[in-house]
Amino acid sequence: MPKPLRIKINASTTRSIKYACCGFALLSTQATYASNIYVGYVSDEQDLSILNDTLSLAPNGAIASVSLDLHDNWSVAASYTQLSDKGGLETGQKGETDSHNWNLGVDFNLDAWSLSASYGEFQEDSVAIRKNSLPLSSQSNQISSAAINLSYDKLINTWLLTGSIGAVNSQWEQLESNYRLDTNQPTLSATSETLNFATVGLSAAKVIDWKTHTIFLGAGLAKSFLLTQEPEQSQIETPLNSPRISGRIASRNLTSSISNDSYSLLSLFFSYELNEQVSLDLDSQISIEKQDTYQSFAIGVNYSF
Repeated sequence: MPKPLRIKINASTTRSIKYACCGFALLSTQATYASNIYVGYVSDEQDLSILNDTLSLAPNGAIASVSLDLHDNWSVAASYTQLSDKGGLETGQKGETDSHNWNLGVDFNLDAWSLSASYGEFQEDSVAIRKNSLPLSSQSNQISSAAINLSYDKLINTWLLTGSIGAVNSQWEQLESNYRLDTNQPTLSATSETLNFATVGLSAAKVIDWKTHTIFLGAGLAKSFLLTQEPEQSQIETPLNSPRISGRIASRNLTSSISNDSYSLLSLFFSYELNEQVSLDLDSQISIEKQDTYQSFAIGVNYSF
């Protein structure tokens, strides 16, 4: 008898079959009959602007998560991701980025309804380096986010349809250091923002029985709407023509894209059940923002117990 599968808004990544995400609110599939441990590999995209050039990086690393069923209706989860990459331009300048992200969540299920709440923190550090190995500029972003989400599932034959709504509050702090080209003396600028989002998600998933195995296929689209933005900026004067880093704030652990504006997320996922406890999971996500589009990919193994 095949194990039950359910799609729901979940506070944490309990599998890599993830297909819709707004802020720290992740729309994900989960085999809810048991607790889960997931370990995987993630590859992302990020652009750094160095002087008049753009350096394209592919931050990659590991993701790990655990979800525990405390009761028939309650579950808790935690996850952690760390990504890094570095590269160089033909002109000799170099760039590096490193990020890590953790998230905690709790989920309550009642029939076809699911209510979840989560809290997470994200940090990314990037640096641009001159040909002589001296720094051009550096940027540090710290984001803490809290989310609440409500979803409803509808099973039609072997198709599972899910709709969701939610809200996200994010506190964003950014610190930039820009180094003068003549004296290599840094000037600092600090910016903080409070952001509030509304989120809407739709998804469709299909369960396929193949021989003695189960295959799970699905796709989803989520939209994040920026409701309010409250900047609180304190900045030390920065010299004109100072080099800067600009890049997407990105992480695959519970946030496929952390943005300070409205954005959409398109996701595709695939899971192949190797046996009753172990599955191989693949997913690809495309973050669509006003001026840029980014793609990420994850592969991992999920163990249920």
